[in-house]
Amino acid sequence: MNVPNILTMSRLLLVPSFFLVMYYYFAGQDGMLLWARVILLFIVASDFFDGYIARIRGEMTSLGSVLDPIADKLFVTASFILLAVYDLVPAWLTIIVVAKDILVSIGWCAIAVLFQKMEVKPTFLGKLATALQYGTVCIIVLLPPHTPLWGLEYATGAATLLALLHYGGLAAQHNNGSSHNMTINHE
Repeated sequence: MNVPNILTMSRLLLVPSFFLVMYYYFAGQDGMLLWARVILLFIVASDFFDGYIARIRGEMTSLGSVLDPIADKLFVTASFILLAVYDLVPAWLTIIVVAKDILVSIGWCAIAVLFQKMEVKPTFLGKLATALQYGTVCIIVLLPPHTPLWGLEYATGAATLLALLHYGGLAAQHNNGSSHNMTINHE
C-alpha cells in the first residue's frame, strides 16, 4: 500500500473519531474542542496531501480513486448532520449536501454494476462543492463560536446543487452512449 492510500484510509478512520469528539464537545466537554480541531486539521491536510503525493509520485491507484470520494462523503455527511443538529449550519444546506452525496453514490454504484468497468476522475464542480463543504466545517470548528459564515452557506449550497446537476448530466450522457468503458466523475 502506498503513502496516498495510507493517508486516505487514515482519513476514513478519523471521521468517526471527529464525529465522536464533536459530540462530546457539544455535550458540554469543552476540552474536546482542541481534539476536534486537531483531528479536523489532519483530515483536511490528508485530503490535500493524498492526491498531491499520488500525482507527484505517479502513485494513483484504483483503490485510492474509490476510497478518496468515500472518505470525503463520509466526513461531509457526518459533519453536516452533526452541525445541523446543533443549529450551526442551516437544515436546508444539510439536506442538499447529504441528498447530493446519497444520489451521487447510488448513481455511481448503479453505473458500476450496469457497465462493469469504470475510471473515477474528479470534476471541477465536484471539487468546488467539496472544498466549500470542507470550508464551511472548518469555519465552524476552527474559528471562535458563532463566527458568521458570511454567505458561505449559500455558495456551498449552490455549488453542491450545480455539482449534482452536472453529475446527472454526465450520467445521462453515458447512458445515451451506452459505453462499457465509462468514466465516473466524483469530487
